[in-house]
Order: sequence, then C-alpha cells, then structure tokens
Amino acid sequence: MAAPTPPTFPTLAEAVEQWLTVKTAGRGLSPHTVRAYRADVATFAAHLHGVSPTDRGFASRVGLSELTPGKVTVALSAIQASGAADKTRARLHGTLTGLFAYLIQQRLLEQDPLVAAGVDRPKVGKRLPRYVDKPAEFAQVIAAAAATPDPEARDPWVERDLALAGLLAGTPPVPEKCARSP
Repeated sequence: MAAPTPPTFPTLAEAVEQWLTVKTAGRGLSPHTVRAYRADVATFAAHLHGVSPTDRGFASRVGLSELTPGKVTVALSAIQASGAADKTRARLHGTLTGLFAYLIQQRLLEQDPLVAAGVDRPKVGKRLPRYVDKPAEFAQVIAAAAATPDPEARDPWVERDLALAGLLAGTPPVPEKCARSP
C-alpha cells in the first residue's frame, strides 16, 4: 500500500487555517486566541514582502516555498524595526514555531526557517511591581487590611494585616539595581 500523500496548501493562509483547525480541535482554543494567531501570521506575511501590515489578506498571496531562513529573518527584522514590543515579537515567534512545526509534521516544510536562521525567541524583561506611593492609596490599603466581614468576630489576622501594611508602608521601594540578582 502506498504512503498517504501529504496535503497540499498552495498558500500560507490555507496552511494556517488547516493548522488552526487541528489546533482548535485538540485544545479547544478561545476565539480570541485563534484571532491572535491569524493576526500574527498576517503581520508576518505582510512583512515577508515588505507591504503594510494592515493588509491582513496578504497571507493568501504567500506561498510556502517563500518561507526560507533568509526571508523569515528579513521579515522578523522588519517587525522589530517597526517598533514592535519584545512581548509582541516573542508571541509572534511562538506562533511561527507552532505553525512551522505543524508544516514540518505535514511534510510541507523540510526545516524550521527560524531554527535554520538561528533566530531565538526575543527575551522579555520582567517588570518590577508597582508600590504604593500616594497617601490616598495607602489609606485604601489600611482600610482593606482593617476590614472584617463580621465586625463582632475576633479575627486575629486583622492585627497581622494592619502590622504588615504599616511595615510595608514605611519601607521605601527597593531600587531596581538591588532587586536584580547578579
């Protein structure tokens, strides 16, 4: 018996729809997630050919043979040059990694263009927590710590919460340099 013929997708858009169908059936993705995947691929496809990323239908004009390491690198560089945030680029990298893995599994790509080009996922910095710095905010924290569901009940945790809120309110924020490990 002959080996099954892999499905053919003449365009990136058709391949993405098949990938999303498989991905949604297996995991039950939310419509928002599916929409985000489509938007990521549309943005990538537009940058692949140097057209405006607002042209969301451009993925239907991109053939899978165009997904070469060189072109993928140029497209991702253009996305970075356009001012895309690190988180956006990291999400796009994750989308493309999943899509390319599917295309390799379906034997529509021979290699992952991201891996072949040596493109790593962008690093996303961690934000420091925001601290209470206004008297009104501090008053809200104290009021929340002092609140009990039943004013007649003796709750030992109220004193603890008030003590912690007072301690933290008197502690200045730690400078960013001190908060990071070497």
